[in-house]
Amino acid sequence: MSYLIFHNDNINLFTIQLREDPFVKKFKKHLQWIVHDTVTPFSNYAYTVGLPGRKTKSKDEIKEQVDNLHTTILNINDVLAREGLARIHTDFPLSVDDLDHSKFYKNNLSTQLLLNELHRYFTTANRSFTDRSIKKQRTYKSIIWSDKFRSNFILPNEDPRKVASRTRQEQFNKLIQDINQIVHNLDCQTITPKVLDALENNKIRETLTVGFSMHGGWDISLQSNTFKFMTDKDLLSATDSDEYDVWMGVDLLGKDYLTAYYNHDDPNEWDIRPLNCYTGKMDITLGDNTIQSLIKGIDFQNWLKDHNVEYEPAMCGVPLGKVVEGRDFLDGNDLDNRMNNFKIKIEE
Repeated sequence: MSYLIFHNDNINLFTIQLREDPFVKKFKKHLQWIVHDTVTPFSNYAYTVGLPGRKTKSKDEIKEQVDNLHTTILNINDVLAREGLARIHTDFPLSVDDLDHSKFYKNNLSTQLLLNELHRYFTTANRSFTDRSIKKQRTYKSIIWSDKFRSNFILPNEDPRKVASRTRQEQFNKLIQDINQIVHNLDCQTITPKVLDALENNKIRETLTVGFSMHGGWDISLQSNTFKFMTDKDLLSATDSDEYDVWMGVDLLGKDYLTAYYNHDDPNEWDIRPLNCYTGKMDITLGDNTIQSLIKGIDFQNWLKDHNVEYEPAMCGVPLGKVVEGRDFLDGNDLDNRMNNFKIKIEE
């Protein structure tokens, strides 16, 4: 058996017994590398609810985010439209005029649907980069960004070995990442009908999310030695078993199914998917409402049926193990403060 021991100055806080599973062994090996050689752990919003609606922003804060969104879109269009730098058929799928500040002040379903649209522009653009075989070939292909929306940007091929400054493709990649961050800065507070129902009827999922501060920032966390993709064989470890209360955290280009449910998104979209990558992040269930119970519940199942999507256990994610010591620590008050300073060690 393998155990994750969370401690503070060698005083044990709680202990997780890892699941005996081929993929979990790979996860543990990666976690050992992260914990010992690369990063320091942190508890990310000790009481998270698995849905938005708990963090409110002032009107000025929302305005600042929308201003940033406008600027980013204008910069994207500029990068793409400059004569001699790229061929362009349309601008960003939404114009600045389409994104009036008042649409974001509502913080309701209409706001969330707009954020869903913006997020899909980001994931599709990101897919355009990751689908290339640029790392395996000596040729550098143009990137076409298009999907079901009215956009067909073409970024020209550039050999980075011959380009001294940041390429247009790199500029575009940075800008679409900015779009993603702005969307998440705004959707943390939207109150959709499904969110309201969860808040009013005790359907909130409470978790302690443990992540890791990647030295060098977000760019480092996306590198292949940190951001690991799962194989088809690894995905066989996904299950909806009620036996476990420690699950692999969400690291995903797109949305996991439960997030899509609360966002009133369409589960048929290409970027609504089971988890397929990992960085060592984990979610520890605190309350009675588990991810398994919510996803196997009537509301979620009806959402799938409404969209003609067949349920699969992988929608719940990948369990890593269960808490075997220190449950009283996790269930106590003031967990945020008590998790401010901790370390993780792995024992066999």
